[in-house]
Amino acid sequence: MATTTPNLGLTKPDPNGDDDAWAPMLNGNADILDTQVKAALNNAAAANANASGRVSKAGDTMTGALTVAPASGTAASVGATATGSAAAELVAASAAGNRAGVRFSTGANARWKIAKATNPEAGGNAGSDLGIVRCADNGGEIETAIAINRADGGVSVTRGLAAGGGIVSNQHISLRGYDTVGGTDYGKALFLNGSYGAQDTSSYMQQVHVPAVSAYIHMIFSGWEWRWDNAGNFYTPSNGLKPGGGSWADSSDARVKERIEAYPTGLNAILQLSPKIYSFKAETGRDPARRFIGAIAQDVEGVMPEMVTSGRLILGEFDLPDGRMMEQTSLPWALVNAVKELHAIVEAQAARIAALEAAQA
Repeated sequence: MATTTPNLGLTKPDPNGDDDAWAPMLNGNADILDTQVKAALNNAAAANANASGRVSKAGDTMTGALTVAPASGTAASVGATATGSAAAELVAASAAGNRAGVRFSTGANARWKIAKATNPEAGGNAGSDLGIVRCADNGGEIETAIAINRADGGVSVTRGLAAGGGIVSNQHISLRGYDTVGGTDYGKALFLNGSYGAQDTSSYMQQVHVPAVSAYIHMIFSGWEWRWDNAGNFYTPSNGLKPGGGSWADSSDARVKERIEAYPTGLNAILQLSPKIYSFKAETGRDPARRFIGAIAQDVEGVMPEMVTSGRLILGEFDLPDGRMMEQTSLPWALVNAVKELHAIVEAQAARIAALEAAQA
């Protein structure tokens, strides 16, 4: 009975069999060998043809995209491991002005990107800054959340910054972008307490810019507002206190002054002033129950115009393009002149009385 080989299944002729049966068996075995050898040669040729597209384990360069897609439930990772004192780096390279970076995605949609920016290189270490970009649900880029300047190392944070351990810097700290809390846009705001995402909006500092009109910084604390504008003016909603007493001082040396003239306003103007007791309207944001003593700018304007200025006045809900503001520096000097005038009158009357008494003696 004929038997076969274990691997290729070649027929083994029976030594005791008919000699005429050997030829067909050998021919059949030769056909099988021819087919198997030919298939092996074809496979080898195909492997050699594709060898140039494979990445060598010992170090190689690949063109096109690389996707690491393990079986479901298996972690996917790409690493760079060095031994001894050698450095290990993952390199993403592109020409100057082109982006190169790493993308983090959920499914096919990007969520974050860390990338070399596209700003051109211009020498002096400028250009190709680093950015961390946040992306929308559809994968589109929203904005660069954090940018690091390659030239000076400065870090810019577009939105809110939370620092549980505080922020320490030996350089300037800049606020850029906008922060919205509870539907209110606070512009470039520095919140003084609370945490990002749950700010205490009763206390913060903010830069406000009114296009083509003015810019100012204001500080809000528990509903009270202090403001500095770009004209150098400072606004306080309550008293300005100077511990230790004494008046506010300013330079007054004659050597730094010019166009010096006598100030003529005196008794006549003082007699026309009419002090008032008043309160501010609730729409100003001030306490309407608090009473103040002073004057009304429109009443003073015609008597001592040097005390009144006109310009845009933003106070609470009021936005007056020609609001009146009163500065009382000249008032005590007008009182000085008034006292001098009264003293002259008293002196004249005293002299007249003395003359009358002398005449009756």
